[in-house]
Amino acid sequence: MSGLVLRDLSCARVRANPHYRFASFESLSEAQRSSVGQGAGSTTFAGVLADTAAGALNIKAISPGTATLFEQLRTPLRVPKVLAEFAPHERDTILAGLVLDGVLEIACDDGFVSQCRAYRAIVLHDDDLVGTSKLAVASIAAVKHGQRLAMRDPEMLAARLYFYQRLPVTASWAALWPDSSTVMEFLGVARGGPFRRDLHSQFAWSSPGSRPGEVQWLYAHRRHRPARPRDANGCKLYVSPAPEHIRQAFAEVVALLPASGASSFKIGPNAHGLLRPDKLIVYFDRHDDLLAFTEALLPRLARLSAHGVPFTAPIDEAGLLSWGIDPPRPETKVGSYVDDSWRIWICNRLALALIAAMDDVEMEPWRYALTKLWLSGVDTQTWTRRPTSSLDPAQLLGAHA
Repeated sequence: MSGLVLRDLSCARVRANPHYRFASFESLSEAQRSSVGQGAGSTTFAGVLADTAAGALNIKAISPGTATLFEQLRTPLRVPKVLAEFAPHERDTILAGLVLDGVLEIACDDGFVSQCRAYRAIVLHDDDLVGTSKLAVASIAAVKHGQRLAMRDPEMLAARLYFYQRLPVTASWAALWPDSSTVMEFLGVARGGPFRRDLHSQFAWSSPGSRPGEVQWLYAHRRHRPARPRDANGCKLYVSPAPEHIRQAFAEVVALLPASGASSFKIGPNAHGLLRPDKLIVYFDRHDDLLAFTEALLPRLARLSAHGVPFTAPIDEAGLLSWGIDPPRPETKVGSYVDDSWRIWICNRLALALIAAMDDVEMEPWRYALTKLWLSGVDTQTWTRRPTSSLDPAQLLGAHA
């Protein structure tokens, strides 16, 4: 069953949001350009829509398709006269995404409305947005937790969503894993360790990042990657054991890595890194290689307890293994985090949607956030990409900040 059922919009009227004006990138200040992000000046985007009232709408980077549609709808039109080249369902999906994002408005009994006020005019059925797996339940719990926090800073809220299910660093965990050298000794990959030689033959360790604010990882990449076709975005496997089972899980991963199709992997370098849910990540160029690796790995982990990574697609029932992909390129910046991972891409958009719906009294912000994410191309039942039309709302809109 579809996660979201839209109303038939064929009798509705839509228009461009009059609070926006179109602006070229050249006309923006340096601060505004920075808020949009590094990809915005490319040919992917035609310019930005700037909020004339400098209020909650702020700035949205838009594609040529959105710019054309926005100009067309400066005068209200019946929906059948808009995007006539698309099937009605595709057309309605595109328009729904743009209305809920505030770019367009739809006519209701009390005038033209957008965002939360337009929700019931657009959405007929949204009960199937939520999945049933343990990771899906944890993901919804994370979004509801974000709602309860009632934060209005998108960067802080995105961070709280991203680190949901991270365990506290107690004195005992901090003493066990104080730094990266201790962690490598603990995992058996330090010089002289039992896994060092076999792993070193295929993978080279890189030093953890040292730039201020950068997340620290113990990272290793394959020395010689075979020349063969790669998937467009690559994919990643999350191995998320409970803290007491990290060493066993890592040993089983390392045993399979040399002969696998993995291109690289990383693991947390201290107690803070190993107590986050996404503590161990293995990267693949091809999804087929990821599936082959998990098929061999899963039986080896059968006796281990899971921690579980929210906003990822489960592979096993417990949530010990899950997977995700990198966000599309080029990307702009949504909120204050650059969209450089699938989970950050999701958390940025959830944070902005939760904030946009925070003052609405007629609906739960978490449900509004899931709907917007679904219309952006995310299956919120499985937290994977879902098939979308060639002119998806996310492609029309690009990204916004």
